[in-house]
Amino acid sequence: MLPNKSYIEFISDRIGRGDHPVKYSLPEIKTFLNRQGFEVLSTGYQNFFPYNLKGFPRKARQLYHKLDKFIGFLDGLFVDLPFLKHLSTNIIVVARRKK
Repeated sequence: MLPNKSYIEFISDRIGRGDHPVKYSLPEIKTFLNRQGFEVLSTGYQNFFPYNLKGFPRKARQLYHKLDKFIGFLDGLFVDLPFLKHLSTNIIVVARRKK
């Protein structure tokens, strides 16, 4: 998993809470791996909604985690929608070294 150039990363950086100095897009990852001698076998997106709510009030975090099944359901839908999936927080890539 690699941090995507997502709306969450954008907001986190603006409020001074970003943890990932480098963010990626899927084309950037594919280009990098190809140049390093890897063949990309599959790709996907994960976590449209943030996983942790660092910096949020405790009550907001508690409510968010109480709704985790519903949020997980929505998350599964959103990461499959053509436009929204690109805003997900993580990119998943499976690759192997070219022979």
